[in-house]
Amino acid sequence: MVGPGAARRPRISFVVPVYNAEAHLGRCLDSLRAQTVREIEVIMVDDGSTDSSGEICRRFAATDSRFIHLRQDNRGVSAARNAGLVPATGRYVAFVDADDHVDADYCEQLCRSDAYGQADLLVFGYVMDDGAGSGREYLPEAGILAITDENRLEYFCRRWLSRQQANYVWNKLYRREFLERRGARFPENVSFGEDRHFNYQLLPRLAAVAQVACAPYHYFQHDGSLCRTHARNVNIVKLHLWIYLDIANRWRRSAGALNEVRPVVLLRMLRAAFFYTLRALDDSRRLARQAAEAFSGFSLERELDLRALGRAMAVYAGICGLDWAQQSQLWLFALSLLGGEEGICAWQRLAPEYSALVGGLAAEGNR
Repeated sequence: MVGPGAARRPRISFVVPVYNAEAHLGRCLDSLRAQTVREIEVIMVDDGSTDSSGEICRRFAATDSRFIHLRQDNRGVSAARNAGLVPATGRYVAFVDADDHVDADYCEQLCRSDAYGQADLLVFGYVMDDGAGSGREYLPEAGILAITDENRLEYFCRRWLSRQQANYVWNKLYRREFLERRGARFPENVSFGEDRHFNYQLLPRLAAVAQVACAPYHYFQHDGSLCRTHARNVNIVKLHLWIYLDIANRWRRSAGALNEVRPVVLLRMLRAAFFYTLRALDDSRRLARQAAEAFSGFSLERELDLRALGRAMAVYAGICGLDWAQQSQLWLFALSLLGGEEGICAWQRLAPEYSALVGGLAAEGNR
């Protein structure tokens, strides 16, 4: 059966990587099929599933020509997304995880916004589903911003670095022609943090970014979610270091003023890596050992040169209005990293957000 409007050029190409997602995949694809805007295409990339996910994809493709089913050997979510980008023909590209779903008016809300057709990137809100029938809504402030060499650094610090808008791809629409011009692809050699890498490689050439004040995406983080399961099995710190080095090399060639805050970028990426690792391992000493192992092949003293860090901190603090206490926390983290395994253990006891996390995990273990 051919879906209404299927012959028209899609307004949005949805890329859905699928791996053993039979429990949630039907809900995800149903939510896309129910879009009130019919000019869409859904590219389902089965990444070597061993459950019934492939059959679910085939069923949708057989009954609605807007659904395209691709299958490949298991190579990971980045390879699946990259495979989905190849046949995409929509004006914009959206990424949807197979265990998430969207509102029926997702496309309608975004396509009728003033930003549609003008911006290289549209950022919108989402609902963080806790799995218990309720969720917390996150909404960005609405507006369209022309990105120039003069304001690129400020935009990055305020929106992407401070508010962590670069951490996800599923709350964004990407102009497909912009992605093609940039040759943007997900890194297939990492299994964690690939969203941040994808977004950071685009930043030096973004010309217009829009924020749309709607939350049509429902992100469902359950016990089997990628960010929870992978963090137990891989060295998240090492992966973040690779991402930082690759992005730093790209930025040195083309990012101009963004290079001024590279040391702060490294600090914030490592803090995120520590958080995910500690939540997964429930072991502060093991986190310190994992970090020390990752740093053994990394020139930490060069990347966190104190003079360069001081300049970067001044720029970042000035743009984002950090007070003395907030700057002190970043300095404490940097000096602790340079102190090796024992320094990292000491930092976990001293940093307020991490000492609370360590204490909370310990309390849970004693129940």
